[in-house]
Amino acid sequence: MEKTEFRQRIGPALVGEGVITAEQLQTALQHQKRFPFFTLGQIVSILFRVPVGQIDEINVHKVVLPQLPPVLLARLVKIAAEDRFTKDFDIKSFIEHMEVHVQRFEVINVVARDYEKQDKGGYLRTEYKSSIQTRMKIRLHIDTKANEPVQGLISVLHDSRERGPMVEETDEDLKGSVYFDLRKIFVEMTRRQGENPR
Repeated sequence: MEKTEFRQRIGPALVGEGVITAEQLQTALQHQKRFPFFTLGQIVSILFRVPVGQIDEINVHKVVLPQLPPVLLARLVKIAAEDRFTKDFDIKSFIEHMEVHVQRFEVINVVARDYEKQDKGGYLRTEYKSSIQTRMKIRLHIDTKANEPVQGLISVLHDSRERGPMVEETDEDLKGSVYFDLRKIFVEMTRRQGENPR
């Protein structure tokens, strides 16, 4: 599977989709410096009357989804490395292509306030953080070297304060939903190649 280092950010994605201009993005970034408790998407929505739903759609499809295949592949590589039953399973080269499609997503505005107890009694707010969390159900379609695809459904969380999406399944859940199918196809392909050497 080809590796991509590309990481799109919401500002350039909004410009690329024609929702705002490059000049409007610069204005929004200046406002974000003055009001860091707002996300860039919130500022764009307020300043330029862009519907929040449109920003959410662009965020999911242009920012989060392109980051997901390498994140998922890293998890599968870790699981394969710990698999004592299949020592020679190079999952990176076995997976030829991975497609991810949103089945469902929901967006939550998270506001966190931290307080610190004062010596004289009472509490002082020390920090105020705002972020957007996007929870997604993602359909996977994985093409393998054996020409047998694997499909699955995973849950993904993206927090606007973090660098990338996070697959929410535990390793055990990911084994059941995707990994064991990949391993089974690999073992069958290896057995067939052993029976019919070229």
